[in-house]
This record gives sequence, C-alpha cells and structure tokens, in this order.
Amino acid sequence: MNAQSRTSRRVLPLPADVQDLWLRLQTRVVEAVRWRVGYYTELMLPPFPAGGIAGPVATLRQHVVSDCEGRIELEGSAGILFWNPLLEPMTTTAEYARWLAVRNRMFKESRGPYSIAIATTDDDQYVGELTIFPLRDVPQTVELAIALRPAFRGKAFGREPVELVLTWLRETQQVHRVVSRHNVLNRPACFMSTSLGLEKEGVMRSAYHATPDDDVRWQDACHHGLVLDIPSP
Repeated sequence: MNAQSRTSRRVLPLPADVQDLWLRLQTRVVEAVRWRVGYYTELMLPPFPAGGIAGPVATLRQHVVSDCEGRIELEGSAGILFWNPLLEPMTTTAEYARWLAVRNRMFKESRGPYSIAIATTDDDQYVGELTIFPLRDVPQTVELAIALRPAFRGKAFGREPVELVLTWLRETQQVHRVVSRHNVLNRPACFMSTSLGLEKEGVMRSAYHATPDDDVRWQDACHHGLVLDIPSP
C-alpha cells in the first residue's frame, strides 16, 4: 500500500451516527470533569417548579417535543438577532432534539442558564423563551432575556412572563439581584424593563455585539437592575 492510499483512508469521514455517538461521549466526559472540579458551582439556580408557573395569560414551563416547530420559527424570525446577535438558528427536528436533551438535563441539575418556555395558559401554544443566566462573576445575580415568536410580540406575553419569574425568584430567597441588558435601539425592551422595576442603571459603551447588517461592529447597551431582597414599599 502506497503513502497516497494510506492518507486517503485516514480522511474518510465517519458515518453520521458514529459522529453523533462520539460527540455525545465527549460531551459526557467533559461534563463529568466540570462537575468534579466545581466548574458549575456558580451556575446553580433554584430548582424550577416541576409543574411550571401559570399566569392568567402565559405559563412558564420546560420545553417539550411539541415546541419544535415554534422554536425553529422563533430562531429564524426577524429581530431575533437583537436577542442574540451570535445565534446560529436551528433548522431541523434533530437539532431541536439534541438542544432539548441538554436543556432538560440542566433543569434536572438546577444548573443555569434555564431556557424556560413561554406558552399560552388556555391552550398551551408555544410563545417564546425566557432565559435566566446566572452571572459567574457576580454572586447571587442573574440576567433575564426574553424572545417571542412574531405573532405574540407587542402583547401581554412579554410583560407577564417576566412578572411571573421575578415573583418566583423573590420567593426562593436565593437570588439577590436581577439584571437585564439590551441594545440601545431596542426601546420597547427599555420601557418594559423600567416598568417592571428594573431601573436603568446606565449605558454600557460598545458592549453589545452588532447584528451582521449593521454599519458598526459594536453598539451601546442599556443596563437595568433590580434588587430582590429589599422589601417592597
């Protein structure tokens, strides 16, 4: 066998199912090592209620298999880059299934970030996501972010989920402070944050990654904050 044939044999791609199995094994090994060295200690969150949190209009719950179509629509929708400028939208059922398995494991381990599904209370339609990010460098502090499918934007589905999660976080008595940040161009987000008690604390210069079609690479971000363990007046 000559050198050329040996080289060709080495670069033959593995079957897709073998690649997937290898990736999952690598992920499990990395996860085990991270738990052993305490990497996730600062990412722990209060256990999320198994039955979800229901309001008159919206319900917060874990994502389920039937949310797949709505989730793919959300990630491919216009304006989603204001939520996450670096997002690579999922487009297939297989991608969603892998994403869902990871998110469910994080809920089981009470490890953030939590990707919480927002659904209609009356008929359980998938509305969008509210994310809770624990901040590594700031103890007992979390950041909130929310993204809605186009048909549900500009309605009560933005405000009520945040009210529900703030009430729950306050009741757990495990979170000291909640923050939110958004692109300075996102004025509805600024208004809603302030009206919910997350006061505007300042502007972070060149802190928000610009979307690909922007003329500049970085944009300013509004920073909002709320201290949960100060008694309400």
